[in-house]
Amino acid sequence: MRIFNLSLSSLVSIAFILTLLFQFLSGDSASAAEPAADRPIADKWALVIGIDKFADPRIPTLKYSAKDAQDFASFLVNKGNFQKDHVLTLLNEQATHENIAAALGDTWLPRRVMKDDLVLIFVSTHGSPKELDVGNENWLIAHNTNVDRLFSTGVELRMLVDTVKRRTGCDRIVLLLDACNSGAAQTEGGKGLVRTNNFDVNSIVGEGAIVISSSDASQRSWESKRYKNGVFTRQLINTLDKGGDKVPLVQAFGGLQDSVAQEVRFDRKVTQTPVLKSKWKGKALALLAPPMRPRTIQAPSSSDSLFPSLPSQPAQDNQPSSSFSSPRATPVYSSDTPNAVTGIARQVEKLTEEKRYAEAFELAHKGAESGDSECMKQMGNFYCFGQGVAQDNLRALEWWHRSAEKNNGRAMTNIGICYQNGQGVDKDEKKAIQWFEKASALDIPQAKYQLAMCYFRGQGVAKDPSRGLELLKKAADGGYDMAVNDLGVLYLEGIGVNKDYGSAVDCFRKSALKGNAIAQFNLGRCYYESLGVKQDYVQAVNWFQKAAAQNNASAQNYLGNCYAMGRGVPTNLPQAAEWYQKAAAQNDAAALNNLGAAYQNGIGVTVDIAKAIEYLQRSVDMNYGLACFNLGSLYDAGRGVPVNHAKAVELYTKGAQLGHCCCPNAVGLHYFYGKGVPRDYNKAVQWFQEGAKRNCHQAQNSLGWAYLKGKGVPRDKATALTYFRLSAQQGNKLAQDNLKNYGN
Repeated sequence: MRIFNLSLSSLVSIAFILTLLFQFLSGDSASAAEPAADRPIADKWALVIGIDKFADPRIPTLKYSAKDAQDFASFLVNKGNFQKDHVLTLLNEQATHENIAAALGDTWLPRRVMKDDLVLIFVSTHGSPKELDVGNENWLIAHNTNVDRLFSTGVELRMLVDTVKRRTGCDRIVLLLDACNSGAAQTEGGKGLVRTNNFDVNSIVGEGAIVISSSDASQRSWESKRYKNGVFTRQLINTLDKGGDKVPLVQAFGGLQDSVAQEVRFDRKVTQTPVLKSKWKGKALALLAPPMRPRTIQAPSSSDSLFPSLPSQPAQDNQPSSSFSSPRATPVYSSDTPNAVTGIARQVEKLTEEKRYAEAFELAHKGAESGDSECMKQMGNFYCFGQGVAQDNLRALEWWHRSAEKNNGRAMTNIGICYQNGQGVDKDEKKAIQWFEKASALDIPQAKYQLAMCYFRGQGVAKDPSRGLELLKKAADGGYDMAVNDLGVLYLEGIGVNKDYGSAVDCFRKSALKGNAIAQFNLGRCYYESLGVKQDYVQAVNWFQKAAAQNNASAQNYLGNCYAMGRGVPTNLPQAAEWYQKAAAQNDAAALNNLGAAYQNGIGVTVDIAKAIEYLQRSVDMNYGLACFNLGSLYDAGRGVPVNHAKAVELYTKGAQLGHCCCPNAVGLHYFYGKGVPRDYNKAVQWFQEGAKRNCHQAQNSLGWAYLKGKGVPRDKATALTYFRLSAQQGNKLAQDNLKNYGN
């Protein structure tokens, strides 16, 4: 298969033990956080949650919570100066306790948010009263919350703000709650589980935070009789929209309070009064104001997912590039029938396309016995693929030879592939070349393509990329869609031609429009990566879906990433996991890793460490570097396996050899602390240096620490600060702290 593979997208798991080790490198003590005053908002991020359907049948459904979340997320993007990829929306089945916790503390906010940013959390769902909990705590109800196990399945309100602060280092948080716990079980249109008081907002707000609740502690929150929203959410959107991007949130709140109270009083003849509590510091917050230094979520040369993106595996020496694998391992079985053939062969092609193989076989047999060379070739195809008849490579070769004797170049091409792969005959690359050359002399594009691949790889002939390129262009000019796709790969990577993304896209599009699944995937990658075209996730998903429908594993894996990240489609973590499973079923190494990481962290599936280990090990066995890192982290943490630092080092070392950028740092840390290997600062530094060369910000920070403390290298504060700066520029919070602590 021809897939350009600048880098495979991937999910990166949480390296639990390494997190602990990184903490040792952050310095002996941290200075106090910089005060919020006079600090402009650098960038803005939002986690938006809406749940109106619940797995526990005892929890009443709501009407509009999911729609509230969707509408508010759209408002933030369209009018609130939030970038689309800075807003994560979790709806119903997506909004499990595990996924919410991951977004808050592991896989989303902590990997994006920086100290000077703003975090906005909007939640529309049921809430539980203190009376339902043995610990007298308030809980937000997730999709999979069990009311008998609130501690293990709910979202603790009191810890929301604190969790975000601790996990991101950001101290400016806005929490909007359209969720109360009063009366929903008894009264249509209300949110809550039992009749009691609402949340005490004073117990939720923390330093640097603003919390707005949809009603006060003695009231319920209502869904509207006038429109398909909760009253609070619709009036919140209307009020913010009216105020624009210059009105402070606290000032706008007065209008929100009045409009909610007025509508509920008129329609329900009861009171609902939103409540605001603030411990904000510094200049008043205008929620919709543009951020001062908005950042683009970038994957160095890869698509990302819920986790950071990492480089792909290095190219093999015997390949022109990482995207050129070996030629097709199966005979050419194309649906385009030459113009000169009889009507019988065309009818056979039509029946084959309709998968009416038994009828096609019988008709082809009649044509072959009457001397039709194309029907003879088709008979060989049926025996080769076991379509309409039992699979039999020898019979396939017999029919192709009969066809070749009548000068059928396409049959000659198939015979060449059999010799190339040892299919029905002893492998003989020189004989394969002879057959490809015979067919090429008859102007068969597929034969020119196969011959081109042989010259690229030196199979049966001396390696000659120039000759390979010449033949590939001829095959493309002849209309062979795989050749057109591969020519696009050459333009993309600048192999034998000047690098030209525009020409690459033209080639991929031409081949994709003819239905070539690999070209469809490659075109999707161009839209995803902004290569030769403007970045367009919707178009990327469109082409990925076309390729995935043809069972292209790479496209299925990328669709999983799109659903995981909400790129071109709404975020849907269970759907992401389903696509990973489809690709993993085809032994796609990246998908096996991603599925393992999903089970490791509960991304769209229930956490299952045994399955995580199974899939990660399969990916490791296929030499996928990122899987080495993820599986190593499980051995370090003792999750699902006994703690085994030596095994972890073995896996990290393999990952480093395969080109994974973070594995060298992981190996170095083990030498630095003597975990699984004897402590050796010199070896640790060598590994840190290798990781730093690969632009791994963790390794840059580790190397800076070694220079700062004189471990394995002479003590050199200036060099230490240089590496801290390189790491900090990539968002590494430990390096940022080290600069603050040791930069003077």
